Amino acid sequence: MEETKKAGVRGWLATVNGRVQGMVKEYGAVAVVMLLAASAANIAGFYAALSLGFAEADVGAGTGGTLAAAWVASRATKPLANIAALALTPLAARVWRRGRSS
Repeated sequence: MEETKKAGVRGWLATVNGRVQGMVKEYGAVAVVMLLAASAANIAGFYAALSLGFAEADVGAGTGGTLAAAWVASRATKPLANIAALALTPLAARVWRRGRSS
């Protein structure tokens, strides 16, 4: 049972990885920029939440510690941010291409 579960997760990850590679191949830089922007927005959101006291983290090194805690927290939601970024990539590519053709 455990081996079947691992194979299922590996298969799912391979499928997702293939989709990401396909999106990058199809949309190029727009897909990469969307993924990086989603990651940066995710870290910035967690940093703001920690800095403003919405969440507590026992960080020692001031801003560096808060940034490190934000980075760690953002890793937990990275799959969701990537899904959102990839879902918005075709729309962003259309907007980008329209803007360039004008």
